[in-house]
Amino acid sequence: MNNWSKFIGEQNKKLQSAFDNCVTIHELFVAKNSLIGKKSKLNQLFANFSSKEKKTTNQDWTLFKKEVIAKFNQAGTRINKNVENKLLFVNKLDAKIKNENWTNIVGVNPQIKLIGSPHPLALLTKKVHQFFQKFQFIYELAPQIETVKNNFDLLNVDKNHPSRLASDTFYLNDETILRTHATNFTARQLLKFAEKKEKNFSYHIGNVFRNDTDDATHNQQFLQLDCCMIGENLNLSHLKWFLRELLIFLFDSKLKIRFRLNDFPFTKPSIELDIWSQTKSEWLEVLGAGVIRSTVLKACKINDPKITVLAFGVGLDRLAMILYRIDDIRWIYQNKLIVAN
Repeated sequence: MNNWSKFIGEQNKKLQSAFDNCVTIHELFVAKNSLIGKKSKLNQLFANFSSKEKKTTNQDWTLFKKEVIAKFNQAGTRINKNVENKLLFVNKLDAKIKNENWTNIVGVNPQIKLIGSPHPLALLTKKVHQFFQKFQFIYELAPQIETVKNNFDLLNVDKNHPSRLASDTFYLNDETILRTHATNFTARQLLKFAEKKEKNFSYHIGNVFRNDTDDATHNQQFLQLDCCMIGENLNLSHLKWFLRELLIFLFDSKLKIRFRLNDFPFTKPSIELDIWSQTKSEWLEVLGAGVIRSTVLKACKINDPKITVLAFGVGLDRLAMILYRIDDIRWIYQNKLIVAN
């Protein structure tokens, strides 16, 4: 018991600095788990107490856990904001480089030959931007730390759907998660339309997170493209044509694809698109798409019967695997020379 009071006091002193030093989401989870995770010293101490001791220390333990979660959420908001600011800076710098002399920006000798090559995801993302710019789509941001409401509730995901379980989703608290798909962008666009009544065709690219076991085709973190088209007289044939155009632009006309009917909580009709992987000699699922359900539109306060919304989400890591013939999705995030070259 004496050790408990002393140790929890020491941990309280370290609490703020533990999260202040975090610069990535991964570091954030490591800090949280070291303080209140199952293998943390405090949790192991508490677990070994008698029933009487637990009654005495439970209030301190509960208050400490609440304080950790509060600091965790604050740090998560800070990290997410930093990521958004960096993205805005990169976009502005990219535009500036196109319009100004390179030497005026970075102060280097243009005679020097730069060594290195872009990452496959960077190359693919650039091509995706080029495609959407051709069709004058608007690029928008969306947060990686999202509410349960925007990630699940508004998108008609049932309360008992397995994707809501902690075994599938990273929960920061009861109401906040690391988004499991970039479709939170579509939910936010629908809410925006309900407020401003401005039709738009927009898209978003960003990381999503799943509590998966890493293997050759799955990763706990991956890059996803989400697209939302809000307008009138739209239907599934328009969407299928657009998806074919996108894939032909990224690959070539010889690409072997297939559409399959599916059932998603937020679209009806729903389709999935597979691409044939020559390296693996199998079909790889790369995207889900469909017409946004009326229940989702109503949840987002859109009641105009003339409005139709088309949407799709694409796993860019999977596309990169096929495009650049990468055998294992984990290599994309590891120091593999075969990927870097």
